[in-house]
Formats: sequence, structure tokens, C-alpha cells
Amino acid sequence: MLILAFLRIPEIQPWKYRYYWQNAIARTVERSNRLISVSESTKSDLAKLFPGSEKKTTVVYEAPDPQYSRVTEE
Repeated sequence: MLILAFLRIPEIQPWKYRYYWQNAIARTVERSNRLISVSESTKSDLAKLFPGSEKKTTVVYEAPDPQYSRVTEE
């Protein structure tokens, strides 16, 4: 899972860490055909931080679809 907090709140990590991961993520986003985001908020952050990523990002929520709920014997 990709965590973008260190780019949104840069003071939480040393500059070397931010520099390395920002470049690594930028290259990954550029090379990827599709990206998966866990929320609309993360998709929005990704689009702001890495222009061009929005068109290839799909939100896939971490919770199961309600159709997979437990069936009761009622």
C-alpha cells in the first residue's frame, strides 16, 4: 500500500526519505498502466501530487461488497 502522508505532511520524515520515495513513486506512476486507490480522497491526493495519474486510477474500497454479507437462516 502506498502511503502519501509523507508528501502531504513533509515534516514527518527526513528529507532524504521524502526525496527517495517521491522520485520512486513518480517513476512508478509514470510507468503504470493502472493504479488502485483505497478511497476517493487518496485518488484526489495522488492526482494533485502526480499530474496525469487520475485517468488511470481506480478506487477499490477495502471493505467487501454487501452482497458478500453472512447469510442467516431466517
